[in-house]
Amino acid sequence: MISLTGLRSFVAVVETGGIRAAADQIHRTPSAVSMTLKQLELDMARPCLKASVSPHCPNVGRVVLEEAPRHAGSLRARLRRDDDVRR
Repeated sequence: MISLTGLRSFVAVVETGGIRAAADQIHRTPSAVSMTLKQLELDMARPCLKASVSPHCPNVGRVVLEEAPRHAGSLRARLRRDDDVRR
């Protein structure tokens, strides 16, 4: 399952143009962002970013970037429902 952290890290890297800047933006270490991106790509079974001087998205990455806000909202709602059920 794709995690909120994975989506958040991915969007931050695309928006800032790099892992270090993304890490600063989302208050994580660069290695944590990198590991999260690797897990996202494993979950998707394909690369979402193409490494270069400034990372850019192949087709799959563009789809993830476009759909991230909708999926993040759905994941948050599901987590809230799960929390309510446990109470």
